[in-house]
Amino acid sequence: MIRVFDPVAQSSHRGYAPFLGAMYGEKKMPAYTGMSDEQLDALIAYLNEPVGEMPYDPKVAYDSCAMLVRELNRLSRIWKSLTHDNGKETTVTQDENPGGPENGPGYKPSDMLFPESRVAQYYTFNIQTQGWYNVDVFLGNVPGFVNSNLTVVTQGLYTDNAQLFFLLPDQNIFAQGALLPGQTNVWGFFKDNGDITLPQGARAFIYLIGSSGEQLSFASTAFTTQTKLQLSLTAQAAKKNTIDSMLNAPGFAGFAAGVGESRNARELKSIEAALRRLDTLLYRRKCLPINYPEQYTTLKMLDR
Repeated sequence: MIRVFDPVAQSSHRGYAPFLGAMYGEKKMPAYTGMSDEQLDALIAYLNEPVGEMPYDPKVAYDSCAMLVRELNRLSRIWKSLTHDNGKETTVTQDENPGGPENGPGYKPSDMLFPESRVAQYYTFNIQTQGWYNVDVFLGNVPGFVNSNLTVVTQGLYTDNAQLFFLLPDQNIFAQGALLPGQTNVWGFFKDNGDITLPQGARAFIYLIGSSGEQLSFASTAFTTQTKLQLSLTAQAAKKNTIDSMLNAPGFAGFAAGVGESRNARELKSIEAALRRLDTLLYRRKCLPINYPEQYTTLKMLDR
């Protein structure tokens, strides 16, 4: 059919041909008389296998690579806009003024830890602590509370993008964890050396939720508080419903938690699929430098 001189006239009974004729002002398709049948066959074969391996020639590859990179940049901009629009990954909802334990609250020290605030990708982590208190002040004057040290070492799946939560249910105390300075898997809940003021011999719980794209992980532990304690959590793959059940299984009064889908999760999943296809094309066409896997890969762009 590529040798047909006037496909509109010869295919006027088909809906698509008249449409093309109207779009291009009834211009006739060129007959490609300057190309042999063998050349046309080779061109058609190339068009049918656009992701096949090709010898790398920058001059030949420039146009197609430039097109792919433009599309990569376009999708990257949309990705960033959608994730920003998602808002925070973790939201903690409390009473506006729940007060504090007797003789509290105290003061915020200069070496206090602050949880990392991240934008949501596919999931949001929602915590409700009605009538609970944050460990965001020094509670040294509260009877029964003594200076302690509590740290957690994390390992397993998706712990480089994790959130930790500490609960003292009998005292209605809640804290969100943060990495200690200079550490990649050691967490604390108040000061940047792991110090925290705690009651002794109290039951306590720590939950970990990790994520990587559409995948989730979870770990938890129950323990009794001591003056110095380092715990270890190993995160394993988990489904959203399983995590919700584990978080709420103890039935602490005033506490509820769950994993939700982010506002733009569906659109982001579609963009991720397109970026993965681009990744394949960029690799096979050798469009980017040798250090491309570390610096430019679309898949690394989706990870934080």
